[in-house]
Amino acid sequence: MTKILHLILIIISIINILIIKFKNIKRLNYFLFISKTNKIDKRSLYFINKKILDKSFNLVRTQTNIDLKIFFEIIKIPNLFCYTLLKRIFIQDYKNKKFIYFLLKIFKSLHIEKIILIDDYREMRVFSEISKKLNIKSTIYMHGRISKNMKILKTTKFSNYLVWSNFFYKQLKQANNKYNRNNVYIVGNPYFKKKILRKKYYISVKNCLFLDEDFLSLRDIEICLKSIIKIKNLSVFYKKKVTRNLPEDLALFLNKNGIKILDHTESFANTIFKYKIDCVIATTSTGLLEALYYNVIPFKFYSSKKNIRELWFKEFVDRNLVNVLNFKKMKELFKKKYSLKKLINKKNLLWGKIIFKPNKVQKLIDNI
Repeated sequence: MTKILHLILIIISIINILIIKFKNIKRLNYFLFISKTNKIDKRSLYFINKKILDKSFNLVRTQTNIDLKIFFEIIKIPNLFCYTLLKRIFIQDYKNKKFIYFLLKIFKSLHIEKIILIDDYREMRVFSEISKKLNIKSTIYMHGRISKNMKILKTTKFSNYLVWSNFFYKQLKQANNKYNRNNVYIVGNPYFKKKILRKKYYISVKNCLFLDEDFLSLRDIEICLKSIIKIKNLSVFYKKKVTRNLPEDLALFLNKNGIKILDHTESFANTIFKYKIDCVIATTSTGLLEALYYNVIPFKFYSSKKNIRELWFKEFVDRNLVNVLNFKKMKELFKKKYSLKKLINKKNLLWGKIIFKPNKVQKLIDNI
């Protein structure tokens, strides 16, 4: 069944190329479709209005495991081009250059003038190369933490980059000096909801939120959580990542140790408010940085395997924006009182004061 659905989606994609040509559409969007929610990635919907999708050529990254329910949701996207499935045809034989050539031919024949995309690190090089070769105006928007240590930022270039704060603008500029205030727009973080106003001068840790991450092994999670649950008068919550299934052995471990697994569809902000979270625990998740916005203490721990994400996150550790967990001193770290003033100073350094306004940002993208 899956192969048949793949074939139908590929045929629809090819037909849509002709439709785009007939409609004389010059704008292209690249975004993700999340199979777990059967929806367009909400991170993109902050930057692109659904109403413009029928006036755009829409390249969609999907998972390859597609059932009927997912299929019928995907085909609702107008002017659909199943990027992932078509790319898979080429990369099965390690022919990524041929895939780029294929896209170049399509974009050139359609006279694409403008590309808007999420900064998906897996595909940035492809779109950077195509934009340069065809002289297409490209606007890319930030979806997660970036740092000067990210090689992809050093080796790609887009006409315009939308970033969350002045801190991230500086990181981008240090990674690639071709970016400056003429082609980078600071727009604020779209995920923030409201601020938590704490009246106390010091924060004690009572409720902890552990963030799920794709690359973490069960062993890493167990080592960390076993150290934490030994501490008395501490409640621990586990927030599953929306894009992956929780492994059965991990779910068993969490339930056995009285760690509540939270609904993955609930936003990070709502989780913070609902469970009165005092600290967030993760390895390299953007959630560690977003925690500062809500005056919540970020605790970072290192995974047992070397990972490129650790290099990307090094800047935030070096700048003392997160607290590094020492398993030998866990009790001391969790019983300590943390200065609210210091947390606010870190928040101001990282996030600044610009508030994300969807309508304003979408209008900016349309007018660039």
